[in-house]
Amino acid sequence: MNKLKFPTIFTTAALSLSIWGISSNFAHANEGNSIPRVTHEKQGHLDITTYYYDEPVNYDFQTYMLPNYTPYYIPDDFKEYALSTQTLYKQKAWGSEIRNDSPLADSVTRSVARTKFANGKIGASAETAVNWKLIQGKVGINGEAAWGSSTTITVSYNIQLPAKHKTYVEIGTRAVKSTGSIVEYRSGVEVKRTAVNVDYSYDEYMDKKSTPL
Repeated sequence: MNKLKFPTIFTTAALSLSIWGISSNFAHANEGNSIPRVTHEKQGHLDITTYYYDEPVNYDFQTYMLPNYTPYYIPDDFKEYALSTQTLYKQKAWGSEIRNDSPLADSVTRSVARTKFANGKIGASAETAVNWKLIQGKVGINGEAAWGSSTTITVSYNIQLPAKHKTYVEIGTRAVKSTGSIVEYRSGVEVKRTAVNVDYSYDEYMDKKSTPL
């Protein structure tokens, strides 16, 4: 019987979408029924409108479709994650529009709740630790949360506001979605294949854009 292994070297082709939505300046992709709570406040020369998303909004998708692997002979026992698709995206939790009418620059500090998570389909519970490590290694991005968990944390940012500008800000979580298979070989022959579909966060972000009044 031929003994096959799939190589880990591959070429990716990417399709990327990145747009701004709130008030036509921040992303509205996949917002669905997630209607933000909106507050307005006046702070000196600053007019501040803030958007709180109780259901985070996923957007700015960068999807990589991976080609088929070419098999070759290797006579050994091993286990690997055969990656099929990978999508990087942002999960927006908070947004704000801040108008600074003053001839002087200003700043505000904001604390925002965001979510760290790691979940999906990864195989039997007894294999979770090994499979989770294989997946992160192949994707090339380490998750920030333990597998199967979802935790809300608070992050703080000092936002610089240029004079006579309106500034648009978003804060949230960077995440990745990956699909593929955990493949096991014995003496180079495939003996088991387990479908994988995972979704996990790996960092926080703040996007800011300022336009003249």
